[in-house]
Amino acid sequence: MLKIKSILMSLLAVAALASCSNENDDITDGGEKRDYDVAYMSVSIAVPQGTRTRAAGSSGETDALDSETKIKELYLVLFDDQKKVVKADGATAYYTILGESQLSQVDNAPVSPLEPIKVSTESAYLLTIANPGAKLKALLNGIVAGNGYADINKEFSVAEDLAEDDNSYLIAEVADLADKGHGCTMINAGAFDDLISDEWNADCLVDVAASVVKASDYKTDTEAKEAAKGKKATIQIERLASKLAVTLKGDGLTIEIVPSTAKFEFKEWTIDYVNSRFFPFATKTKLTATHTGAAYKSNFYTEDPNFDADGTGKHLVGIISNKIVDYNPKAKWYKHNLLTVAKEEDKNVAYCTENTMAAADQDFGAATRLVLKAVYTPYTDFDDDWYQTFFNGTYINYKNLGELQTAYNDATGIDEADRDAVEKLLVESCDKFINKLNSAFPTAGLAADFKDLTQQSLDDLTITNGGEVAKETGIRWFQKSLNYYYYQIRHDNTTDIGHMAYGKYGVVRNNYYTLNLTKVNGAGTPWYPDVEEPEEEIDKKGAYLHFEIEVAPWISWGTDFEI
Repeated sequence: MLKIKSILMSLLAVAALASCSNENDDITDGGEKRDYDVAYMSVSIAVPQGTRTRAAGSSGETDALDSETKIKELYLVLFDDQKKVVKADGATAYYTILGESQLSQVDNAPVSPLEPIKVSTESAYLLTIANPGAKLKALLNGIVAGNGYADINKEFSVAEDLAEDDNSYLIAEVADLADKGHGCTMINAGAFDDLISDEWNADCLVDVAASVVKASDYKTDTEAKEAAKGKKATIQIERLASKLAVTLKGDGLTIEIVPSTAKFEFKEWTIDYVNSRFFPFATKTKLTATHTGAAYKSNFYTEDPNFDADGTGKHLVGIISNKIVDYNPKAKWYKHNLLTVAKEEDKNVAYCTENTMAAADQDFGAATRLVLKAVYTPYTDFDDDWYQTFFNGTYINYKNLGELQTAYNDATGIDEADRDAVEKLLVESCDKFINKLNSAFPTAGLAADFKDLTQQSLDDLTITNGGEVAKETGIRWFQKSLNYYYYQIRHDNTTDIGHMAYGKYGVVRNNYYTLNLTKVNGAGTPWYPDVEEPEEEIDKKGAYLHFEIEVAPWISWGTDFEI
């Protein structure tokens, strides 16, 4: 269950010097000099210690790791009652930064500033942002006089960089848990408006007016500071990132393989179709699925910059796919977990950026997906290459190259005019296959004719992703039985949720998705999977991958899936 770690932010000395007449500039009382317009306040910040978990159509809350909750840098932005930024007299920026060395952070204990903070006496609303990445930090650095909430809560993005080895640089903007990384970016979580049918408020600012204590109302600064401690405002923050894990059944709970004579072994998985555009705080809407937990009243869906509520096609803008270079995907691969792994710190996990879309835009190419790498064979040995052709909706498997060549020789032994459609396609595909290999590896000394090709010559090629080379020839080459599968990540896992229902697909901030592989329905593709049909609905007949998902303070969901 999600537990919230209370971070007591005693923002003592929330002080500002306002313009006053000279005789009222300061007051001395009892020997202690104090500024006339100094104000103080205390703030208690709840850091998300857990993740919500969604299973069997409902969500709960799951404990988080210390590395996911640690604050390394905290930005405090204050607004007046008109929700315009304010700053302390003499301050150079419209925010205050507290570094890790300025915070007391002890496990299971309140976190509080070590030194008082000076802010404007006009402070009425507070925005807190922890551990911002480079792009969000640049946005904060651009705050100027007169800015309101909308000027700050605007899109920031990371440009695609084809020189990068994988998409980690996109995710690092909101989650960088390396030793020298900035950690998990977090912001005010927002709140329900209980007076309006439990709707989420449009912004995430917290009203702190009642917590501002003006020094002018007390005899000494010390008294004002002590008074502020008793009037602390409570702020709940949440992560901008999502969390993902893939789990395999263990301890006798075997994965069902189709057909039962086939063999399957899971290898690795990666994240694809990653969003590069963000809002610091995303507008939230309530979902109907039930939720159990202390940190949130309900589960929710959000609207990111490419949500596309107006139907203009922008839901595909900013979605970055993994690229194929030299026949290999540029991707970061992650290990799976077994159900027997109980401790969160022992699990293999990955982080992802938020990516949501309107109900009608839940399309292939828009929704974030997982790509799984495995070995699968309908035969007995993973170490063997096997082959496949496809005609008119039917796949034909060939146990080895020799079996494929026998079919090829039988077809070429028939006059071309007398060959049936299957035989014609087989000959055409095999000829394309050998021509593609010779084009890709001109110095390998491969046979010029498909009938003369040997498996040894294929084994001698310095490649491990032969299926990618043979792609579009008509021959599916499962080199060493390598298969790829993909799964469009599902957010709302309510069992009876309707076709293309709002919130069904996508990844949402501070949600933890655990995908439990339960069944393999056959072979995947021998190449890194394309989008089936960009702009085609995800909810379509014949989609061949299904998961059980757990989404997690982290909110968490659990989903079984098949491939």
